Amino acid sequence: MIGTALIQPNPFNCDAATLRSLLVSLLDEEEPLAAGNAVFRSRAVALIGTVAPVLVWVREHKGIRIDLQQSHFAMQMPNLRALAIRRVFHVRAAVSHAVSAIAVPDMPGALIGPLHAYLHELPDFDGRLAGDQQPDHPTRMHFRALLILAHAFAQGDAATRPA
Repeated sequence: MIGTALIQPNPFNCDAATLRSLLVSLLDEEEPLAAGNAVFRSRAVALIGTVAPVLVWVREHKGIRIDLQQSHFAMQMPNLRALAIRRVFHVRAAVSHAVSAIAVPDMPGALIGPLHAYLHELPDFDGRLAGDQQPDHPTRMHFRALLILAHAFAQGDAATRPA
């Protein structure tokens, strides 16, 4: 084994329920951003539950590598809108951060429907309006949930990086 790198399995190569549990486990209930923000924490959990099956589907059907950074990127508002409304999945390259758009017209409606539901649960969200024409309120509501996730994911990412 001299000269061979130790290959660690990707914990994101799992089914949707396990991926959801893995991502939710990163949300520390004692986290200052989550403490006292039960509404936004529950939105973050709902967002994870909505996106986890989508991530598994794109991994299985489009060969997209899923990791913590791609999971977080997929949950950003422009990417959710692109997927829910235009059936386009955005992928960000790990090193260059270049963004690629992958058409997913064959993604089952059972995966797209929860994305629509999540977006339409945001107050004042209007799927007919372009992202820059949306009122600020739905974006702020989503941003608060995403902020809790970003902090948790950053801590999880730091814990999984080699020293």
